[in-house]
Amino acid sequence: MKNEEYFSKLFASEPSSRPDKVTNLGEAIGKNLNPGMSVFLGWNANAAVCEIMRRYQGGKPGFTLVMSLTWDLSLNLVHGGLIKRIISGGCSYPAPGPAPSHVIQRAYREGKVEIENWTLYSMQQRLMAGALGVGFMPTRSIAGSDMAMENRACFKEIADPFDSSRKIGAVKALNTDIAIVHALAADRYGNTIMSPVSQDTLWGPRSARGGVIVTAEKIVGPEFIRRHAHLVSIPGYLVRAVSLCPLGAHPEGHFSCIEGVDSYGEDYDFMLEQKKVSREPDLLNDWLKQWIYDVRDHEEYTGRIGFERIFSLKHKINTTQWENDLNSCACDRQAGRTEKMIIAASRVIAERVKEAGYKVLLAGIGIPGLASWIAYYRLKQEGVEIKLILGSGVFGYQPGPGDPNSVSVRHVPSAEMLIDTGEMYGFIISGEGASCLSIVGTAQIDEKGNINTTRVGADTYISGSGGNNDNTSGASEVMVVMAQSKKRCVERLDYLTSAGDKVSTLITDMGVFRKGSDGRFILTDCIPAADSKDPAGILAEIQDKCGWKIKADPALTAIGSFDERDLALLRMFDPHGHVSGG
Repeated sequence: MKNEEYFSKLFASEPSSRPDKVTNLGEAIGKNLNPGMSVFLGWNANAAVCEIMRRYQGGKPGFTLVMSLTWDLSLNLVHGGLIKRIISGGCSYPAPGPAPSHVIQRAYREGKVEIENWTLYSMQQRLMAGALGVGFMPTRSIAGSDMAMENRACFKEIADPFDSSRKIGAVKALNTDIAIVHALAADRYGNTIMSPVSQDTLWGPRSARGGVIVTAEKIVGPEFIRRHAHLVSIPGYLVRAVSLCPLGAHPEGHFSCIEGVDSYGEDYDFMLEQKKVSREPDLLNDWLKQWIYDVRDHEEYTGRIGFERIFSLKHKINTTQWENDLNSCACDRQAGRTEKMIIAASRVIAERVKEAGYKVLLAGIGIPGLASWIAYYRLKQEGVEIKLILGSGVFGYQPGPGDPNSVSVRHVPSAEMLIDTGEMYGFIISGEGASCLSIVGTAQIDEKGNINTTRVGADTYISGSGGNNDNTSGASEVMVVMAQSKKRCVERLDYLTSAGDKVSTLITDMGVFRKGSDGRFILTDCIPAADSKDPAGILAEIQDKCGWKIKADPALTAIGSFDERDLALLRMFDPHGHVSGG
């Protein structure tokens, strides 16, 4: 062979020793997932979840499930008895309106699953430390909460080695036996491109000692990978198997940034159906039989979804679709109590942004998100710039009509920047020079603003921290929006998820409470019901639904009329009342 021919082949060819890792999903799970393993599961790796349930149906593999947030189809792993322990930032149904999971509550109450509670950010920090091999990672989160007490084997407060006058939190590194993620694309050798809005799944696969199982929307060639090398986040040598699974995130949405792979939105009808049947174990078993156990593989699963439904989900992500939703509001009825609360909260938020000059507004999921969105457009109309953000890494987005879910893929195309969870909480929300007002919800709150989103009593699990503790630990200021009742506005919390030091304001469906000089809430404004006119009667009604003795401002005012355009805007965001109840 001539030198020219030899070197031409040498430089042009792919290495012959690289193994082809493409296999069907059943084989990928069967060969690489063994009973007793600790498994990092990407938040939208749902095709893999279905395959795991088929393979281990009726068994007790005793997996430890590690997820940033455990939701939707992954909750069925718990119902199927496959999980003995969960390490997570929270377990709940996120969309279209956030809600606790009946599956988790049953399993927790019956002692069938152990839950190790962390926060969204601290989970990423633990996995990052595991991937980097550094043993631990400093954190601002967790300190002062009941999570710090429960997790003292993996969380410590230590002296800052460079400033002995202060302490800093440290979380222990976390490594798993294997990781499973869903990706946009991968080549036959395992080089993987993740969606830019699933950045919270990067450190999980990187920290898995036994490698990664990848399900992908598309299998691409090595040249495609080289052209998109800036998007590759999981190198092939970490990957054990690659399986082609178009629509593998369903019912979650998936945002694509590469040619040849379509984005698709969340399937809310599917999510709501699962949420409904999950109330009764027998109904859920029948539903799982229809969608998982009696389904041969992922190809048959997508066939059952159907072409028309898939087409609709792909069309849903198209931003021009929002224009068709502009008339999806109904203003022929008066504002409901929850709607009044959301609009009142939006006013308080907008005024506080202007007073403090905040640059960033974190819109929590559900009711806090809707209030933040209305405030955003109110400020925009007044010429005040504020950047809406999500803890998942979406920065500077503009919410549009028709979808009340804060974390919907549908909002992503309007974003100015997509980063990971660590960057969002570590830099944008709490970094040097940060200027963030965070709007969150809660299940319980006391008069000092301390928050519980984790547990009520000894055996009722709510949803966990998610990003709640991260916000109260890192943001410049926090406001809470929630419906008021004696069970929720309590004298003493059942569980301390987040300290209330930075919580300045509580907005309920009955009034606005602001912190006084003693660090306790004072009622400054009330939201009277339509038939309530007597100030003394209004105050008595508010007290009747509050667990602590209310202090009222002498200048207590009633929030009167509500702008019809604010109400119309709210109903555009949430036309079916999934969040606002309208």
